[in-house]
Amino acid sequence: MIATSPRWKYAFVVLLAMTSSIHAMYFIQNAWLDRDTVQSRTAQLKKQLVVTRDKLANHDRLVERLQEMRGPLAQMENRLPIHLDLPAVEASVREQASLAHVEVTGLEFGAEYVKEGFYAEAPLRLTLRGSTAGLFAFLDQMSRASPLRRIAQMKVEPAEDSAVRAVLTVMYDHVIDEGP
Repeated sequence: MIATSPRWKYAFVVLLAMTSSIHAMYFIQNAWLDRDTVQSRTAQLKKQLVVTRDKLANHDRLVERLQEMRGPLAQMENRLPIHLDLPAVEASVREQASLAHVEVTGLEFGAEYVKEGFYAEAPLRLTLRGSTAGLFAFLDQMSRASPLRRIAQMKVEPAEDSAVRAVLTVMYDHVIDEGP
């Protein structure tokens, strides 16, 4: 009987409407919180995607630069080797001298010494005999060839038969092999 009276029906409907409104507000609030969480996560993932794309773009550029540097690096390794093969250097010097029509009358390697902690120099004392033009041709060929070298000292004096005698100290450079 209580539920059938109009006064109780109205109170019951109001109570039911208020309970439904509270539930609806709870669900709406949770939906807003979930939406904010999803938006925040989406923004975070977008930023992470941008960072990852930048890394990939930088990686691709770095790979391209490394590919461009391989050629000059190979040339540099050829000019400044890790190991200096002294018999090959001697054979090369003798070959260059014969091509320039210069006679090698003395060839002697000195003790190698370390410079700057990462490369070493090996001195070569070289005595040559030939024409002035031949000597200059030999020096030109030698300065252009690998491995890297420089003439530290040079003494040129006249010899018999309009030839010249040159005494050179040539420094051959190479990288010190640190090992694994």
